[in-house]
Amino acid sequence: IGELVISGIERAALVDGFARGVKYAVCERDNRIICYAVYETDTHDQESWLRFRFGTHDFFGARIWVAPEYRGQGIAPQVIRFARAHFLKTDRSRSLGIINGLNKSSRRACAKTGIAETGRILYLRLLGITYLHYGQINRIGFWNAQHRLEIPFPQ
Repeated sequence: IGELVISGIERAALVDGFARGVKYAVCERDNRIICYAVYETDTHDQESWLRFRFGTHDFFGARIWVAPEYRGQGIAPQVIRFARAHFLKTDRSRSLGIINGLNKSSRRACAKTGIAETGRILYLRLLGITYLHYGQINRIGFWNAQHRLEIPFPQ
């Protein structure tokens, strides 16, 4: 746990994640974590106000991190492929993820694994009011950590 905390996951989030069944794919070199990917299988809280709910056969790539000195070496796509292969051997058959459109390195890593874009989520938050557009879903409201907007991924 200690090294994952050093790598950027807060201890409380890590403990909470393990309790909720979050899975971690980890790549090590010389007994040091150089890359990890976080996967969830029920829900994912994207923002403090937004929750995605998945189907029974889905798994969600929630986050990936690579140590700065190992970035650009193709490690992230290897970890993503490893984790996807693991989940596809279980009862999970669909991989989901969300990538910020401005995050070019994440988009490149996913493209190298064969992950394709299937939709876009657009939102605007201003003074606590949020407008969200996803496929046929359009919502306007006040959402926060106690009252989240929950979006189901289509089956």
